[in-house]
Amino acid sequence: MQYVKILLLFLFLFVFVIPAASQEMIRVETPAVGKTFTVELKSSSVYAVDPFPYRLTDTPEAEIINRGCFSSLNPGSYDEVYAHSFFETISSRCILQLRVTARGKKTNVMTFVRARKYVDIKVTNEWQKVKLGKGTYAKLANFDVIARIDMSRSSKGCHTAENGGIYNNLKGMQTYSIREKGKLIQILNGDTAWYRILTKSCTMWIRAHDGKTGTLTLLKFSNKAIKPPKF
Repeated sequence: MQYVKILLLFLFLFVFVIPAASQEMIRVETPAVGKTFTVELKSSSVYAVDPFPYRLTDTPEAEIINRGCFSSLNPGSYDEVYAHSFFETISSRCILQLRVTARGKKTNVMTFVRARKYVDIKVTNEWQKVKLGKGTYAKLANFDVIARIDMSRSSKGCHTAENGGIYNNLKGMQTYSIREKGKLIQILNGDTAWYRILTKSCTMWIRAHDGKTGTLTLLKFSNKAIKPPKF
């Protein structure tokens, strides 16, 4: 009987606790508009708020009350968190205080996902090979960078990348596609919200599109697939 209890405890930890800890995803049921809530976050970490392929108004929005323990990574608003926004904690035991400004149209749960590492891609006017391991990624906004992807030379893992959400027609690594002289061109745009799940490693060839060089920064959340929470 004791052996069975130990086995059940191990299965619980393996199925529920360990995956949650590795992904470090915090989900908070937000209160009514105007009410405040707090979220305790790890120090020296980058977090994405609802980075999943949601529409911006599907999830709640909140203004930040205290600014002492974090630094915004958003190119626009620095005082709010909302879907597809990012910030970095800069002090130990960061307790983020927030006030709800808008309810979500689909859910009132706000999700914070901790990034495991940065992946910086230097985009130049020359073709280069970029390798990404399997796992879950999002992209920080950089309005100056637009990359062209040669999917014909890219590995199978790049083609099968998915976002796991409502925009299921956008499979692969690209943000969108355009036609140029009758040929379909895959584009990875720096400013568009982007979330991808790679079930296998991806090796792709990219270069700048229309001379839009710079750095594309991806955030890797996990070596495993993080499916968007269902509403």
